[in-house]
Amino acid sequence: MKKLLLLVAVLTFTVGSALAQGFQFGAKVGGNFSNVVGGGDYTKYNKGKIGFNVGATVDYGFNEKMFLFSGLELTTKGFKIDESFAKLTANAMYLQLPIHFAYKIAVGSGPVKLVPEAGLYVAYGIGGKVKTELFGEEEKDDYFGDPKKGYCKAFDLGVGAAFGAEFGKIGVKVGYDYGLLNMVDDEDDSKYKNMNSNVYLSVGYKF
Repeated sequence: MKKLLLLVAVLTFTVGSALAQGFQFGAKVGGNFSNVVGGGDYTKYNKGKIGFNVGATVDYGFNEKMFLFSGLELTTKGFKIDESFAKLTANAMYLQLPIHFAYKIAVGSGPVKLVPEAGLYVAYGIGGKVKTELFGEEEKDDYFGDPKKGYCKAFDLGVGAAFGAEFGKIGVKVGYDYGLLNMVDDEDDSKYKNMNSNVYLSVGYKF
């Protein structure tokens, strides 16, 4: 029994060490410039708004150059309308999971690496408000709700790409996410599209 327990302990330590060698954890924080884009008359008045992103990162290295980047982040999205006839500010907050494949390119013999990456993201809205001002009257509504009533769906799926640079444990990246799902159900679905669009800049640290 003692030998079996010792063998299990050794195997557990060996497998755990091997898996840990492939993973690297970190944290990041940054800024967003988001909008809701699409076709038809609905989104032509939309303007971008500034927000933020913060979260934990998990990288898995297949080898010294090929990586899978993921993690969990809190990110804000939304849009603004500032016209003479109407003013609107839409603030949405999502929990987002990116899944990107990345390739690290060493610059010389030092610690600097260039890192292009691309892939998908999955996001779920956890809160948000829409503030409207029309003809002097102000209203506030929840951002997420029944999309058939003009509110947005909580679930979002999209594609993303980024380009970054790593300086040892510190990394900087600029990227873009584009939603693939129509956030609102309209009767004329072919005309009114409402997809999330977000440009971001972030700074990260690897532990």
